[in-house]
Amino acid sequence: MSTLVPGIDVSRWQDHKVDWPVVAQHVGFAFLRVAYGLTPDPVFSREWGLARMTSLKLSVYQYWRWSVDARIQAEYLCDLVSFAGQIDLAPVLDVEEGRPSVAEIETWLDVVEFRMERKPYIYGPYSFLQDLKLDARFAQYPLFVADYSSLSGHPRVPGPWMDWQIHQHSGAGTLPGVTGQVDMSVAREL
Repeated sequence: MSTLVPGIDVSRWQDHKVDWPVVAQHVGFAFLRVAYGLTPDPVFSREWGLARMTSLKLSVYQYWRWSVDARIQAEYLCDLVSFAGQIDLAPVLDVEEGRPSVAEIETWLDVVEFRMERKPYIYGPYSFLQDLKLDARFAQYPLFVADYSSLSGHPRVPGPWMDWQIHQHSGAGTLPGVTGQVDMSVAREL
């Protein structure tokens, strides 16, 4: 088995400053929330600028708002990222509430993949993704699954995926450089 790379994700919930040089000594990647639907994350610009000065591999995620048009959300993410600069990892669609339609999810993925020239990750809690009953066409997108009931690196995998790429194993982790709790993940390869 390949070595697992630890990482974190950051949003307004870590509304204090993250000490990115210290964090970079302990993890290899970070995802920063760029928006909640069409609402920009208030700490994104500050944290992105500071995180870019480290050796961390970085990317962004957008928390899906099922009540907002998928194409508009996807375009918004791409526009915000174009101002932020180069990302190291594919962007993430964070789907964890409401009842998004398969067509809307597919629209978001298509727009982001076309504009950013990368296949986005699909992120969500195991049970939520399982309940969506996504069909086989979604298995082409890398899975970023939240499963806190599993040991780090051993998540349950919802259909239609056969395997995972990133496992978020804690929503209440601790890490030097971050005051308070932070989401902790491991990645198979980056």
